[in-house]
Amino acid sequence: MVFENYSKFITSIETVKKMKDDIEKVDDKLKVLEESISRINDSAIRIDSSLKTKRKEIQRLDTINNDLQRLRILCEIPKVSKYDLLEYKNKVTPKTVLSSVNFDEIFGQTIEHFSVCGRELIKF
Repeated sequence: MVFENYSKFITSIETVKKMKDDIEKVDDKLKVLEESISRINDSAIRIDSSLKTKRKEIQRLDTINNDLQRLRILCEIPKVSKYDLLEYKNKVTPKTVLSSVNFDEIFGQTIEHFSVCGRELIKF
């Protein structure tokens, strides 16, 4: 019985030593993991700071692009008006009675274009 208890005691001591070794291995792995996470965090901070200037540049270019699109609408006014004036010249002759002319129909594109321009200019 003493031998059996002694054997159990030795087995218990060996189990505790093995657990201690396993815990030390886990501790080593956790230290490596902590260092890796730290390096990843540092890399993320560097990447974020380097992209920050690019992000601001993209936002600035996007704003410029939006402004240019609005200005393009303004630049189209002469073309649209010229088209409507040509339509007016084709429909209205010296013999045409002006009260019979539907100006909204003839100058509809110009009116619509001015409305679009007005809405876009309000956004500035």
